[in-house]
Order: sequence, then C-alpha cells, then structure tokens
Amino acid sequence: MNLMNPYKNPRNRFRSPLGFTLVELLVTITIIVVLVLVAVIAIGKARARAELANCATNLRAWGVAVQGYSQDHNGDVQVENWGAITDETLFYEEYLGGDKETPSASHKGNTVYRTQICRCCPSQKWTDSAGPVGYAMIRPNSGADDPDADPVSYRLNAAEDPSRLLLMIESNGETILDSPEQFSSEVVPLCTEANMRHSESVNALFADGHVSVMKKGDLEGTGDDAKRQQWFTLR
Repeated sequence: MNLMNPYKNPRNRFRSPLGFTLVELLVTITIIVVLVLVAVIAIGKARARAELANCATNLRAWGVAVQGYSQDHNGDVQVENWGAITDETLFYEEYLGGDKETPSASHKGNTVYRTQICRCCPSQKWTDSAGPVGYAMIRPNSGADDPDADPVSYRLNAAEDPSRLLLMIESNGETILDSPEQFSSEVVPLCTEANMRHSESVNALFADGHVSVMKKGDLEGTGDDAKRQQWFTLR
C-alpha cells in the first residue's frame, strides 16, 4: 500500500503534529495573552479598590480616636506633630487601640505603635522602621480675634457644622494643612500618575466622622470655592 506522508502534502505543510495549523496556534496564543492581560488589569483594579477601602477604614479609625481624645480633653484636638512617634506626641495612640508607653502592634515583622500603622495609607510602602505619614491633619481657621486660638490645638466642640469641617486628608508629605490653597502642592499630586494612590482621588475625613472621596476637580477649586473654605472654617 502506497501511503502518502501527510507532512509532504502541501495542504499539511503548516500543520503541527497536534493537528493545529500555525495560524490556529498563533490565534490561540494571542487569545491567551489577551485573557492574561485582562485578568492582570482586573486584579489591579480590585487591589486599588481594596486599598481605597482600607484607607477609608484608617481614616474612620482616626475619626473615632480624635473624637475620643477630644471628649476626654475638654474638646481639644491636637494638630501639632500629631504624626510624630514620641512619648510626648502619641496623643491618639490609646484611642487607636494601642499603648503609648510601648509599641504593641505588629507590622511586617516589626513591633510598632498603632499610630504608625494607621497614619500610613495602604497604598504607601514603608521605607524605614517608622513608616510614612500619609495623612495631614487640618488646622482650621477659628477667627483672627479668637481669644482661644492656639497653633497646636483647637476646640472640636466649637465647630458649627462638623459635617463640613475637614479633620484629616491624604497628603503628599505635609502633616498639617491650614487652607485649601495648600491642596495644589500637598494633595493634588496624589491624583497624578507619578504619585497616584487611588485613581485620581483621595480620601478625606470630616469632623462628624464620615469619610468622603474627593476628586481632582474638587481639590483644584474648579467646583464651589466657598465650600472649600468651609472645610477649613471652625466657626
């Protein structure tokens, strides 16, 4: 019997031993690559959403801590050096569930203060044992003729509308903000590609305890400027 070698048949010259043509193999590989890319993008978006939610959880914890501290200290809120890790400046450590006398939280193999963990946005990377400071405390304008004006603290219970008073917001490095004009240098950069944490937005904590997602337009003042000023006005 004279059997023709299938690999000498011109119709089979590009057919693999598995029965696929070269074109079919390339199409299959392309589909697999596309599916992998789609999966990677989806995982990245899911991770970003998780980090945004964890960041909001951090800020809500700060809201509870600041409220607790304020209630125990005649309505005061400490803003000066709030992020420093020293015995004199761990104002909110016990209100975050820690012990200001000694580090009691575990993070990546290190024993640290709860303040160190909570002050860091989950999107930030620790570059040293102290960790980064990802949030700035707001120092509101309480009025030029206010006899109780204090550069290191203010009375939270004096806020006319806590739902419109900013307490804390994500920051590019500065730990205290005095006006919305500082957003352009300290907050807006977090909405740009080079420093982006949460896809052109940041989380902000208000004095009534709610957390809001702020977009780049809100921060740059393209919206209601009077509203932005209210964020920094105690009364």
